[in-house]
Amino acid sequence: MTYRTCTALLITSSLFALTANAGPLTVSSSVGGAPNASSIFYENFDSLPTLGAPTNTHINNSTYTLDNGLSVDFNGGMVYRDSQSGVAAAPYLSGDNGDNFGNSPSTGQDQSYYLAAGADGSEDTITFNFSQGQMYLGLLWGSVDDYNTLSFFDSNDDLIGTVTGSDVLTSPNGDQGINGTTYVNINSDTAFYKVEVTSTSPSFEFDNMAFSKNNVDVPEPGILGLFGLGLLLMGFTLFNRRNSISSSMIA
Repeated sequence: MTYRTCTALLITSSLFALTANAGPLTVSSSVGGAPNASSIFYENFDSLPTLGAPTNTHINNSTYTLDNGLSVDFNGGMVYRDSQSGVAAAPYLSGDNGDNFGNSPSTGQDQSYYLAAGADGSEDTITFNFSQGQMYLGLLWGSVDDYNTLSFFDSNDDLIGTVTGSDVLTSPNGDQGINGTTYVNINSDTAFYKVEVTSTSPSFEFDNMAFSKNNVDVPEPGILGLFGLGLLLMGFTLFNRRNSISSSMIA
């Protein structure tokens, strides 16, 4: 196999690595990705109270109602801002994926409030309850770790499925830079009414949640370009091979 053929296959096969199936849940993610559809609601969590703390605070046994029929229930989770070594790291915005959420700047370390589960090393839980069944959830998932978990529940409070850090990055290792934060899009075959966010170690940091009653087809940045480039390289390789065969026959 020639180098050009290998390159083409690597580029085209990398497209499929961005999507994973977790039972009835379909997960796609990319650095710099963002949702953009008319049926999506956007939540940046900046309206959550911080209980008088200037930057960071634990919130225990408190429920807050946000817009669009969404409520958030804290069981030891945190509203956080900035970063603290060994506790929480602010997600990293890229590709202007903070635009729809009012982030300024929309590229660079998240300077707004974000949420963190498991920040103190305990199995804290942040629970989102929806007034209506949803089919899509998106979130800016920062410094992804394999022990970060999202759990989805139906109207009977039965578990639909889970998504972990290993479903969104090939090697989740808590990278706090641009490559460690990914925008994650999750479509469900079954309407979900509750999502639990947990982490067994510090921390599951996230911001900029999007949700919809409909499945959402979210194109990833650069996918079409990569796909076209892969096909072009494969076509170029086949063209060269055919020319080589034709030349050898004429000779």
